[in-house]
Amino acid sequence: MKAASGIYLSVVLLTLWAQLQSASVEKVRDKPGTCPAPRCRSPSQFQDTFCDKDSDCTGKDKCCQDGNLRFCKPPRAEKHGVCPPHDPRKKVKCDDYCTSDSECAASLKCCITENGRNCVPPRGETPGFCPQVVLPGIVTTCIVNCTNCSKDEKCCSVGCQKQCMKTVQTKPGFCRSEPVLCIRAGPSTCTNDSGCRDNFKCCLEMCGRICQAPVSEKPGLCRVPSESCLKLKESPKPECSRDEDCKDNLKCCSENCTQKCVPPIRKEGI
Repeated sequence: MKAASGIYLSVVLLTLWAQLQSASVEKVRDKPGTCPAPRCRSPSQFQDTFCDKDSDCTGKDKCCQDGNLRFCKPPRAEKHGVCPPHDPRKKVKCDDYCTSDSECAASLKCCITENGRNCVPPRGETPGFCPQVVLPGIVTTCIVNCTNCSKDEKCCSVGCQKQCMKTVQTKPGFCRSEPVLCIRAGPSTCTNDSGCRDNFKCCLEMCGRICQAPVSEKPGLCRVPSESCLKLKESPKPECSRDEDCKDNLKCCSENCTQKCVPPIRKEGI
């Protein structure tokens, strides 16, 4: 009887030890920082999981619970600046797209608006992003000329220089995913690039919108040119030099002996 009791006690102790070891391993996997608070959102009948643990997320991001969702978020943090004023008498919708400044692009802050919490410029800052500039291969002097920027311009870096430039509403780069036929609306963690940290873009994914690292080219492929181009006295003027020169989902491809913006193909040989 004593032998049986001793065996039972040993099994219990081994089980407790194994549980403690497992908890210790999970603790090590947790990344530093605290998850942003869950967003105020309308209840969803769907439950979507983009991650299970912190190690599923890139960089410093953590796997955070957000209502019926689990997805990767940057740890909670506060940026400098003051949110634009909001009239407390106005009703605020339960439709948040952030709860922490760390979820917002560049210097944007997560502020209360009539449409819930959203990423907006702090008081006194011009909305939008600096445009991407392709520099010529020449040597220039490094100067800062941002003393008289208009209200629709920002002080932007151009090589080693800084100058006033008109803002754009999207970040450089393209989304890697292609639109798919959806039978139901998917979860969204952003509405536009402003709601994505660093250089991430707000992209279509699983019939919703989430923040993704950008790619340098648009989705799809260019057709293989079938014509053989003879050397002409005057070559046709190209419409573009890269995908960014083309609107919407058009790609910059070689066609009719020049570069043109054309619809891409999905697979080689189609």
